[in-house]
Amino acid sequence: MVNDIVLIPGFRKCGTTSLYDVLASTEKFRICDIKEPQLLIADKFREDINLYTDKFKGTEGPIMDGSTYYIWEEKALAYVKENFSQAKAIVMIRNPIDRFYSAYYHNKLKYSKSESRTISEVIKCYIAEKENEDYLRSILDLNDYDFFRRNGLANFDFKENGLLPNFLYINEGIYREKINNLKKIGIDCLVITFEEFVKEFDNTMETISNFINLKIDTNITPKKSNQATQKSKVLIFFKKYIPGIKKVIPRLLRDKLVKNFRKEIQTDKTIDRDLLEKIYSSEVEYWKKNLDGAKRYW
Repeated sequence: MVNDIVLIPGFRKCGTTSLYDVLASTEKFRICDIKEPQLLIADKFREDINLYTDKFKGTEGPIMDGSTYYIWEEKALAYVKENFSQAKAIVMIRNPIDRFYSAYYHNKLKYSKSESRTISEVIKCYIAEKENEDYLRSILDLNDYDFFRRNGLANFDFKENGLLPNFLYINEGIYREKINNLKKIGIDCLVITFEEFVKEFDNTMETISNFINLKIDTNITPKKSNQATQKSKVLIFFKKYIPGIKKVIPRLLRDKLVKNFRKEIQTDKTIDRDLLEKIYSSEVEYWKKNLDGAKRYW
């Protein structure tokens, strides 16, 4: 066995990046250059543990791996259990309806060429059982550290690989099965809701601190991680040119320009909400009965 590890294996759009940034800023972990290297998806990293651990900087403290695809890949989780004596996982979940909208609009903004469907069309794919894990596993088979560092999913050609660009919108909000699999593998697991992380930050961080047995200073300013995903053209434009824009364009005109640009990412969280409530009803009820954070905020 080698030294310990803390995983943040899921779920996407549930606050994993924010949590990772807070923990990484404490400098008490060995971390990779990017938050989600997805290394243990690839056979070559499972065949040579040193190849894996060498990607994480530092010599003290547990490794922290924020790869959110691990929750879908039992081989990666089983490898962690076998090779790390004190493996722990912090799993972030969120009201699945809110997670659905967040994931959908996120992909519409960043991957507009891949995702051109309406919300209704996405839900129809799920009802017709065309949303499944096959596409995800096909992507994982292609991935290694360099692929994710360069591309994330931004350049993945779904049509060329015979897949729908569905991003598992609805399935990824059905948390129970994957979390139960994680527990069956034997990895000690703490489930935290996104809502309590945001609204009860100090208490939540104390819970996490006790779970991983490390004191966490909540007064730090988190450093933003590199997730190895491409930014939207609008965000790149503003980041690159906003200093110059402030100098030459009057504030009122700037505000009007910003408002126009924001039209690209307008979100409506009422579209087909009644249908989503029916789809997720058993999932929501389960967590409200079994998790305090869900009981308070869902």
